[in-house]
Amino acid sequence: MSQPEAHDGGRWVLLLELAVLLVSAVVAHRIFTARGAVYFTIPASIAVVVAAGPEVSFPPGTWLAEPLLGHTAVPLVLLAMSLVVTCARLLVQPGSGVPEHWFWLAASLAFGGAGGVASVDVSDTAMGMAGLVLAVVCFVASHVEGMPGFYPLASAASLVGATVLAASVLDDARLLWLSGAQWEDFLPWLLGCAGSAAVLYAVRWSRIPGVGSHPVRKLSLAVTAGGGFALAAAAGLLHDDTAVAGTCLLGAAVAVAFLEVPRAIRFAVAELGAVLVLAAAQRSLLFVHGARPELFWVVQWFAVLGAVLAGVRYYVGDKLEGRIRGGIASGLLSFGGLLSIVPGSLFPGTVPQQLWVLVGFAVLVLAGLVLAERMFVWWGAVGVALSVMWALRSYAFAMLAVIALALIVLAVWRLNRTAP
Repeated sequence: MSQPEAHDGGRWVLLLELAVLLVSAVVAHRIFTARGAVYFTIPASIAVVVAAGPEVSFPPGTWLAEPLLGHTAVPLVLLAMSLVVTCARLLVQPGSGVPEHWFWLAASLAFGGAGGVASVDVSDTAMGMAGLVLAVVCFVASHVEGMPGFYPLASAASLVGATVLAASVLDDARLLWLSGAQWEDFLPWLLGCAGSAAVLYAVRWSRIPGVGSHPVRKLSLAVTAGGGFALAAAAGLLHDDTAVAGTCLLGAAVAVAFLEVPRAIRFAVAELGAVLVLAAAQRSLLFVHGARPELFWVVQWFAVLGAVLAGVRYYVGDKLEGRIRGGIASGLLSFGGLLSIVPGSLFPGTVPQQLWVLVGFAVLVLAGLVLAERMFVWWGAVGVALSVMWALRSYAFAMLAVIALALIVLAVWRLNRTAP
Protein backbone atom coordinates (compact mmCIF):
# COMPACT_ATOMS: atom_id res chain seq x y z
CA MET A 1 0.00 0.00 0.00
CA SER A 2 1.21 3.50 -0.79
CA GLN A 3 1.89 6.01 1.96
CA PRO A 4 -0.80 8.66 2.57
CA GLU A 5 -0.13 11.98 0.91
CA ALA A 6 -1.22 15.50 1.81
CA HIS A 7 -3.62 15.64 -1.17
CA ASP A 8 -5.40 12.42 -0.12
CA GLY A 9 -8.03 14.44 1.75
CA GLY A 10 -7.61 14.00 5.45
CA ARG A 11 -9.76 13.53 8.51
CA TRP A 12 -12.45 15.93 7.33
CA VAL A 13 -13.24 13.73 4.31
CA LEU A 14 -13.84 10.68 6.51
CA LEU A 15 -15.95 12.68 8.95
CA LEU A 16 -17.97 14.12 6.09
CA GLU A 17 -18.65 10.69 4.59
CA LEU A 18 -19.78 9.34 7.97
CA ALA A 19 -21.99 12.40 8.49
CA VAL A 20 -23.61 11.76 5.12
CA LEU A 21 -24.27 8.16 6.20
CA LEU A 22 -25.90 9.40 9.39
CA VAL A 23 -28.11 11.89 7.55
CA SER A 24 -29.03 9.30 4.93
CA ALA A 25 -30.14 6.81 7.57
CA VAL A 26 -32.28 9.45 9.31
CA VAL A 27 -33.81 10.62 6.01
CA ALA A 28 -34.57 7.07 4.92
CA HIS A 29 -36.27 6.45 8.24
CA ARG A 30 -38.27 9.67 8.51
CA ILE A 31 -39.13 10.50 4.90
CA PHE A 32 -39.05 7.22 3.01
CA THR A 33 -40.32 5.19 6.01
CA ALA A 34 -37.59 2.59 5.55
CA ARG A 35 -38.16 0.25 8.47
CA GLY A 36 -34.99 -0.40 10.42
CA ALA A 37 -32.90 2.15 8.53
CA VAL A 38 -32.30 4.05 11.75
CA TYR A 39 -30.08 1.21 12.98
CA PHE A 40 -27.40 2.29 10.48
CA THR A 41 -26.86 5.37 12.65
CA ILE A 42 -25.35 3.20 15.41
CA PRO A 43 -22.15 2.06 13.64
CA ALA A 44 -21.95 5.41 11.88
CA SER A 45 -22.00 7.29 15.20
CA ILE A 46 -19.34 5.01 16.66
CA ALA A 47 -17.19 5.47 13.55
CA VAL A 48 -17.52 9.27 13.80
CA VAL A 49 -16.25 9.29 17.37
CA VAL A 50 -13.39 6.91 16.60
CA ALA A 51 -12.44 8.87 13.47
CA ALA A 52 -12.27 12.04 15.57
CA GLY A 53 -9.75 10.41 17.90
CA PRO A 54 -6.05 9.70 17.67
CA GLU A 55 -6.51 6.05 16.66
CA VAL A 56 -7.02 7.22 13.07
CA SER A 57 -4.03 9.21 11.87
CA PHE A 58 -3.67 11.43 8.81
CA PRO A 59 -0.63 13.05 7.20
CA PRO A 60 0.29 16.51 8.41
CA GLY A 61 -0.71 19.41 6.23
CA THR A 62 -4.27 18.20 5.69
CA TRP A 63 -7.27 19.88 7.28
CA LEU A 64 -8.12 18.45 10.72
CA ALA A 65 -4.98 16.34 10.69
CA GLU A 66 -4.78 16.65 14.45
CA PRO A 67 -7.33 14.52 16.34
CA LEU A 68 -10.36 16.31 17.75
CA LEU A 69 -10.56 13.98 20.75
CA GLY A 70 -7.85 12.61 23.02
CA HIS A 71 -7.23 8.98 23.91
CA THR A 72 -9.37 9.18 27.04
CA ALA A 73 -12.06 11.37 25.49
CA VAL A 74 -13.05 8.79 22.87
CA PRO A 75 -14.35 6.13 25.32
CA LEU A 76 -15.89 8.81 27.57
CA VAL A 77 -17.86 10.29 24.67
CA LEU A 78 -19.12 6.85 23.67
CA LEU A 79 -20.19 6.11 27.25
CA ALA A 80 -21.95 9.46 27.45
CA MET A 81 -23.82 8.64 24.24
CA SER A 82 -24.94 5.35 25.79
CA LEU A 83 -26.31 7.15 28.85
CA VAL A 84 -28.06 9.78 26.70
CA VAL A 85 -29.88 7.12 24.68
CA THR A 86 -30.85 5.31 27.88
CA CYS A 87 -32.23 8.50 29.43
CA ALA A 88 -34.14 9.20 26.22
CA ARG A 89 -35.79 5.78 26.50
CA LEU A 90 -36.97 6.65 29.99
CA LEU A 91 -38.64 9.77 28.61
CA VAL A 92 -40.00 8.41 25.32
CA GLN A 93 -42.08 5.28 24.87
CA PRO A 94 -41.46 3.74 21.40
CA GLY A 95 -44.21 1.91 19.65
CA SER A 96 -44.50 -1.80 20.26
CA GLY A 97 -44.21 -4.35 17.48
CA VAL A 98 -41.97 -2.21 15.26
CA PRO A 99 -38.25 -2.68 14.56
CA GLU A 100 -37.45 0.72 16.08
CA HIS A 101 -38.71 -0.45 19.46
CA TRP A 102 -35.32 -2.02 20.26
CA PHE A 103 -33.23 0.76 18.76
CA TRP A 104 -32.44 2.35 22.14
CA LEU A 105 -31.22 -0.93 23.62
CA ALA A 106 -29.06 -1.80 20.62
CA ALA A 107 -27.60 1.72 20.56
CA SER A 108 -26.94 1.84 24.30
CA LEU A 109 -25.24 -1.55 24.36
CA ALA A 110 -23.24 -0.79 21.21
CA PHE A 111 -22.05 2.59 22.47
CA GLY A 112 -21.22 1.18 25.90
CA GLY A 113 -19.42 -1.84 24.46
CA ALA A 114 -17.45 0.34 22.05
CA GLY A 115 -16.51 2.64 24.92
CA GLY A 116 -15.31 -0.31 26.97
CA VAL A 117 -13.20 -1.66 24.11
CA ALA A 118 -11.76 1.78 23.40
CA SER A 119 -10.77 2.19 27.07
CA VAL A 120 -8.59 -0.95 27.14
CA ASP A 121 -4.94 -0.01 27.62
CA VAL A 122 -6.01 3.65 27.63
CA SER A 123 -7.71 4.45 30.92
CA ASP A 124 -8.67 2.20 33.83
CA THR A 125 -11.05 4.92 34.99
CA ALA A 126 -12.92 4.80 31.70
CA MET A 127 -12.92 1.01 31.82
CA GLY A 128 -14.52 1.04 35.26
CA MET A 129 -17.06 3.61 34.09
CA ALA A 130 -17.85 1.35 31.13
CA GLY A 131 -18.80 -1.43 33.53
CA LEU A 132 -21.07 0.90 35.49
CA VAL A 133 -22.69 2.24 32.31
CA LEU A 134 -23.34 -1.32 31.13
CA ALA A 135 -24.95 -2.02 34.50
CA VAL A 136 -27.22 1.04 34.21
CA VAL A 137 -28.32 0.07 30.71
CA CYS A 138 -29.10 -3.50 31.75
CA PHE A 139 -30.98 -2.42 34.88
CA VAL A 140 -33.10 -0.01 32.84
CA ALA A 141 -33.72 -2.60 30.14
CA SER A 142 -34.83 -5.13 32.72
CA HIS A 143 -37.48 -2.80 34.10
CA VAL A 144 -38.75 -0.83 31.12
CA GLU A 145 -38.77 -3.83 28.77
CA GLY A 146 -39.85 -6.41 31.35
CA MET A 147 -36.73 -8.58 30.90
CA PRO A 148 -35.51 -9.87 34.30
CA GLY A 149 -32.71 -11.82 32.63
CA PHE A 150 -30.65 -8.63 32.37
CA TYR A 151 -30.24 -8.47 36.15
CA PRO A 152 -27.41 -11.05 36.49
CA LEU A 153 -25.35 -9.20 33.86
CA ALA A 154 -26.15 -5.82 35.39
CA SER A 155 -25.21 -6.95 38.90
CA ALA A 156 -21.91 -8.49 37.81
CA ALA A 157 -21.04 -5.47 35.65
CA SER A 158 -21.65 -3.07 38.53
CA LEU A 159 -19.41 -5.11 40.84
CA VAL A 160 -16.52 -5.31 38.35
CA GLY A 161 -16.91 -1.73 37.19
CA ALA A 162 -16.94 -0.30 40.71
CA THR A 163 -13.84 -2.28 41.69
CA VAL A 164 -11.85 -1.21 38.63
CA LEU A 165 -13.00 2.41 39.00
CA ALA A 166 -12.06 2.51 42.69
CA ALA A 167 -8.61 1.08 41.98
CA SER A 168 -7.99 3.66 39.27
CA VAL A 169 -9.27 6.64 41.26
CA LEU A 170 -7.38 5.71 44.42
CA ASP A 171 -4.20 5.13 42.48
CA ASP A 172 -4.48 8.51 40.77
CA ALA A 173 -5.24 10.29 44.04
CA ARG A 174 -2.09 8.88 45.67
CA LEU A 175 -3.86 8.75 49.01
CA LEU A 176 -2.85 5.15 49.46
CA TRP A 177 0.65 6.08 50.54
CA LEU A 178 -0.79 7.27 53.84
CA SER A 179 -2.26 3.85 54.60
CA GLY A 180 0.62 1.49 53.93
CA ALA A 181 1.34 -0.95 51.14
CA GLN A 182 -1.04 -3.62 52.39
CA TRP A 183 -3.97 -1.22 52.57
CA GLU A 184 -2.99 0.01 49.12
CA ASP A 185 -3.88 -3.40 47.70
CA PHE A 186 -7.02 -3.77 49.80
CA LEU A 187 -8.75 -0.38 49.61
CA PRO A 188 -10.07 -0.87 46.04
CA TRP A 189 -11.68 -4.13 47.16
CA LEU A 190 -13.10 -2.52 50.29
CA LEU A 191 -14.48 0.62 48.65
CA GLY A 192 -15.24 -0.71 45.19
CA CYS A 193 -16.14 -4.38 45.50
CA ALA A 194 -17.58 -4.43 49.03
CA GLY A 195 -19.14 -0.98 48.60
CA SER A 196 -21.00 -1.96 45.45
CA ALA A 197 -22.02 -5.25 47.09
CA ALA A 198 -23.56 -3.31 49.98
CA VAL A 199 -25.46 -1.08 47.55
CA LEU A 200 -26.73 -4.08 45.58
CA TYR A 201 -27.94 -5.82 48.71
CA ALA A 202 -29.64 -2.64 49.89
CA VAL A 203 -31.47 -2.53 46.55
CA ARG A 204 -32.46 -6.17 47.03
CA TRP A 205 -34.35 -5.23 50.23
CA SER A 206 -35.60 -1.89 48.91
CA ARG A 207 -39.17 -1.19 47.91
CA ILE A 208 -38.35 -0.56 44.26
CA PRO A 209 -41.24 -2.04 42.26
CA GLY A 210 -40.41 -5.35 40.63
CA VAL A 211 -37.19 -6.05 42.55
CA GLY A 212 -38.03 -7.88 45.75
CA SER A 213 -41.07 -9.59 44.27
CA HIS A 214 -39.27 -11.17 41.32
CA PRO A 215 -37.11 -14.23 42.09
CA VAL A 216 -34.55 -13.71 39.28
CA ARG A 217 -33.88 -10.09 40.22
CA LYS A 218 -33.60 -10.56 43.97
CA LEU A 219 -31.51 -13.72 43.57
CA SER A 220 -29.13 -11.96 41.19
CA LEU A 221 -28.65 -9.09 43.61
CA ALA A 222 -28.18 -11.40 46.60
CA VAL A 223 -25.70 -13.74 44.90
CA THR A 224 -23.65 -10.86 43.49
CA ALA A 225 -23.64 -9.05 46.84
CA GLY A 226 -22.56 -12.17 48.72
CA GLY A 227 -19.88 -12.87 46.14
CA GLY A 228 -18.63 -9.30 46.37
CA PHE A 229 -18.32 -9.50 50.14
CA ALA A 230 -16.53 -12.85 49.85
CA LEU A 231 -14.05 -11.58 47.24
CA ALA A 232 -13.28 -8.49 49.32
CA ALA A 233 -12.88 -10.68 52.40
CA ALA A 234 -10.39 -12.93 50.60
CA ALA A 235 -8.40 -9.87 49.51
CA GLY A 236 -8.34 -8.60 53.09
CA LEU A 237 -7.29 -11.89 54.65
CA LEU A 238 -4.23 -12.05 52.42
CA HIS A 239 -2.48 -9.33 54.46
CA ASP A 240 -1.87 -9.05 58.19
CA ASP A 241 -2.90 -5.40 58.51
CA THR A 242 -6.20 -5.88 56.70
CA ALA A 243 -7.14 -9.30 58.07
CA VAL A 244 -9.58 -7.92 60.67
CA ALA A 245 -11.48 -6.04 57.96
CA GLY A 246 -11.46 -9.20 55.85
CA THR A 247 -12.98 -11.14 58.75
CA CYS A 248 -15.79 -8.60 59.08
CA LEU A 249 -16.49 -8.79 55.35
CA LEU A 250 -16.59 -12.57 55.54
CA GLY A 251 -19.16 -12.23 58.31
CA ALA A 252 -21.22 -10.01 56.00
CA ALA A 253 -21.06 -12.66 53.26
CA VAL A 254 -22.20 -15.32 55.72
CA ALA A 255 -25.07 -13.08 56.85
CA VAL A 256 -26.20 -12.65 53.24
CA ALA A 257 -26.10 -16.41 52.70
CA PHE A 258 -28.04 -17.02 55.92
CA LEU A 259 -30.80 -14.61 54.94
CA GLU A 260 -31.14 -15.88 51.37
CA VAL A 261 -31.00 -19.68 51.63
CA PRO A 262 -34.20 -21.68 52.26
CA ARG A 263 -35.30 -21.83 55.87
CA ALA A 264 -34.71 -25.60 56.02
CA ILE A 265 -30.92 -25.25 55.68
CA ARG A 266 -30.36 -21.94 57.44
CA PHE A 267 -28.95 -23.57 60.57
CA ALA A 268 -26.46 -25.60 58.54
CA VAL A 269 -25.36 -22.52 56.58
CA ALA A 270 -25.00 -20.51 59.80
CA GLU A 271 -22.87 -23.25 61.38
CA LEU A 272 -20.61 -23.54 58.35
CA GLY A 273 -20.31 -19.77 58.24
CA ALA A 274 -19.44 -19.66 61.94
CA VAL A 275 -16.59 -22.11 61.36
CA LEU A 276 -15.26 -19.99 58.47
CA VAL A 277 -15.55 -16.75 60.42
CA LEU A 278 -13.79 -18.30 63.42
CA ALA A 279 -10.95 -19.51 61.19
CA ALA A 280 -10.70 -16.01 59.69
CA ALA A 281 -10.70 -14.47 63.17
CA GLN A 282 -7.83 -16.73 64.22
CA ARG A 283 -5.91 -15.72 61.11
CA SER A 284 -6.47 -12.02 61.85
CA LEU A 285 -5.72 -12.18 65.58
CA LEU A 286 -3.29 -15.06 66.09
CA PHE A 287 -1.45 -15.68 62.82
CA VAL A 288 -0.21 -12.14 62.17
CA HIS A 289 3.24 -10.61 61.76
CA GLY A 290 4.97 -13.99 61.86
CA ALA A 291 3.32 -15.15 65.12
CA ARG A 292 2.74 -18.87 65.61
CA PRO A 293 0.34 -19.51 68.50
CA GLU A 294 0.15 -22.78 70.43
CA LEU A 295 -1.84 -25.31 68.45
CA PHE A 296 -3.63 -26.42 71.62
CA TRP A 297 -5.47 -23.10 71.91
CA VAL A 298 -6.19 -22.99 68.19
CA VAL A 299 -8.01 -26.31 68.52
CA GLN A 300 -9.82 -25.25 71.67
CA TRP A 301 -11.35 -22.24 69.92
CA PHE A 302 -13.19 -24.70 67.71
CA ALA A 303 -14.11 -26.82 70.73
CA VAL A 304 -15.83 -23.80 72.29
CA LEU A 305 -17.59 -23.06 69.00
CA GLY A 306 -18.81 -26.65 68.82
CA ALA A 307 -20.18 -26.39 72.35
CA VAL A 308 -22.04 -23.18 71.48
CA LEU A 309 -23.51 -24.72 68.33
CA ALA A 310 -24.55 -27.77 70.32
CA GLY A 311 -26.27 -25.55 72.88
CA VAL A 312 -28.17 -23.75 70.12
CA ARG A 313 -29.33 -27.07 68.67
CA TYR A 314 -30.54 -28.26 72.07
CA TYR A 315 -32.29 -24.94 72.63
CA VAL A 316 -34.36 -25.30 69.44
CA GLY A 317 -35.21 -28.90 70.32
CA ASP A 318 -32.96 -30.72 67.83
CA LYS A 319 -31.35 -33.18 70.24
CA LEU A 320 -29.77 -35.46 67.63
CA GLU A 321 -27.87 -32.64 65.91
CA GLY A 322 -27.01 -31.17 69.29
CA ARG A 323 -25.59 -34.49 70.42
CA ILE A 324 -23.45 -34.70 67.28
CA ARG A 325 -22.02 -31.23 67.72
CA GLY A 326 -21.53 -31.78 71.43
CA GLY A 327 -19.66 -34.97 70.65
CA ILE A 328 -17.40 -33.13 68.22
CA ALA A 329 -16.67 -30.44 70.82
CA SER A 330 -15.97 -33.07 73.48
CA GLY A 331 -13.72 -34.91 71.07
CA LEU A 332 -11.68 -31.77 70.40
CA LEU A 333 -11.39 -31.16 74.15
CA SER A 334 -10.30 -34.76 74.75
CA PHE A 335 -7.87 -34.64 71.85
CA GLY A 336 -6.21 -31.55 73.28
CA GLY A 337 -6.11 -33.08 76.76
CA LEU A 338 -4.57 -36.29 75.49
CA LEU A 339 -1.84 -34.66 73.46
CA SER A 340 -1.04 -32.21 76.24
CA ILE A 341 0.27 -35.10 78.36
CA VAL A 342 2.09 -36.99 75.60
CA PRO A 343 5.84 -36.28 75.70
CA GLY A 344 7.19 -34.74 72.55
CA SER A 345 3.76 -33.95 71.10
CA LEU A 346 2.76 -30.77 69.37
CA PHE A 347 1.27 -29.44 72.61
CA PRO A 348 3.71 -28.61 75.41
CA GLY A 349 1.24 -29.54 78.16
CA THR A 350 1.47 -26.39 80.30
CA VAL A 351 -0.44 -25.91 83.54
CA PRO A 352 -3.00 -23.51 81.99
CA GLN A 353 -3.74 -26.09 79.32
CA GLN A 354 -4.30 -28.86 81.85
CA LEU A 355 -6.52 -26.58 83.96
CA TRP A 356 -8.50 -25.72 80.84
CA VAL A 357 -9.05 -29.41 80.11
CA LEU A 358 -10.13 -30.09 83.71
CA VAL A 359 -12.61 -27.20 83.71
CA GLY A 360 -13.86 -28.24 80.29
CA PHE A 361 -14.65 -31.76 81.46
CA ALA A 362 -16.34 -30.39 84.58
CA VAL A 363 -18.54 -28.17 82.39
CA LEU A 364 -19.29 -31.22 80.24
CA VAL A 365 -20.52 -33.11 83.32
CA LEU A 366 -22.81 -30.22 84.28
CA ALA A 367 -24.10 -29.89 80.71
CA GLY A 368 -24.85 -33.60 80.60
CA LEU A 369 -26.78 -33.39 83.87
CA VAL A 370 -28.82 -30.38 82.71
CA LEU A 371 -29.57 -31.92 79.31
CA ALA A 372 -30.12 -35.43 80.73
CA GLU A 373 -27.47 -36.81 78.39
CA ARG A 374 -25.82 -39.76 80.11
CA MET A 375 -23.10 -39.99 77.46
CA PHE A 376 -21.79 -36.52 78.27
CA VAL A 377 -22.01 -37.15 82.03
CA TRP A 378 -19.82 -40.24 81.77
CA TRP A 379 -17.50 -38.61 79.24
CA GLY A 380 -16.98 -35.61 81.46
CA ALA A 381 -16.63 -37.72 84.65
CA VAL A 382 -13.93 -39.88 83.09
CA GLY A 383 -12.15 -36.77 81.84
CA VAL A 384 -12.25 -35.12 85.25
CA ALA A 385 -10.96 -38.28 86.96
CA LEU A 386 -8.10 -38.69 84.50
CA SER A 387 -7.20 -35.00 84.75
CA VAL A 388 -7.07 -35.16 88.54
CA MET A 389 -5.03 -38.36 88.51
CA TRP A 390 -2.59 -36.82 86.05
CA ALA A 391 -2.26 -33.72 88.21
CA LEU A 392 -1.57 -35.86 91.31
CA ARG A 393 0.80 -38.29 89.62
CA SER A 394 3.72 -36.93 91.68
CA TYR A 395 1.89 -37.43 94.98
CA ALA A 396 1.59 -41.18 95.58
CA PHE A 397 -0.48 -41.02 98.75
CA ALA A 398 -2.92 -38.50 97.28
CA MET A 399 -3.35 -40.59 94.16
CA LEU A 400 -3.95 -43.73 96.21
CA ALA A 401 -6.55 -41.85 98.23
CA VAL A 402 -8.32 -40.74 95.04
CA ILE A 403 -8.28 -44.28 93.66
CA ALA A 404 -9.61 -45.70 96.97
CA LEU A 405 -12.36 -43.11 97.03
CA ALA A 406 -13.30 -43.98 93.46
CA LEU A 407 -13.42 -47.69 94.35
CA ILE A 408 -15.65 -46.99 97.36
CA VAL A 409 -18.02 -44.92 95.22
CA LEU A 410 -18.10 -47.67 92.61
CA ALA A 411 -18.81 -50.34 95.26
CA VAL A 412 -21.62 -48.33 96.85
CA TRP A 413 -23.13 -47.67 93.47
CA ARG A 414 -23.05 -51.36 92.59
CA LEU A 415 -24.55 -52.36 95.96
CA ASN A 416 -27.39 -49.90 95.51
CA ARG A 417 -28.19 -51.39 92.10
CA THR A 418 -28.02 -55.00 93.34
CA ALA A 419 -31.31 -56.46 94.53
CA PRO A 420 -31.32 -57.77 98.17
